[in-house]
Amino acid sequence: MAGRRTMADAPLLRLSGLSVRRGMRTVLTRVDLEVASGEVVLLVGENGSGKSTLIEAAAGILPPSGGSVEHSGRVIRDSEGRRSQPPPFGLTLQQGGFCEDEVVYDRL
Repeated sequence: MAGRRTMADAPLLRLSGLSVRRGMRTVLTRVDLEVASGEVVLLVGENGSGKSTLIEAAAGILPPSGGSVEHSGRVIRDSEGRRSQPPPFGLTLQQGGFCEDEVVYDRL
């Protein structure tokens, strides 16, 4: 059928109207994003601009307050918080934890 996408044609990641709240604060509002397989995307922004929130929502960790998250045409999370598929990848965010005056040898 013309104009109809199959799952094979679907982008690897699709965020449709994605909104995310953290507590009482809306961090992301109606974000649309499509990433094709093999495509590289760079998120740039100041601290507190929503980069980590976007990544956590795309990974299915944070439920959207609006919109949906799809991987390869399958809904991972929707605005009702339902998780229909496990995300096909893991996520490790940067976390500080070492004291500035320590050296690596002290941690071995």
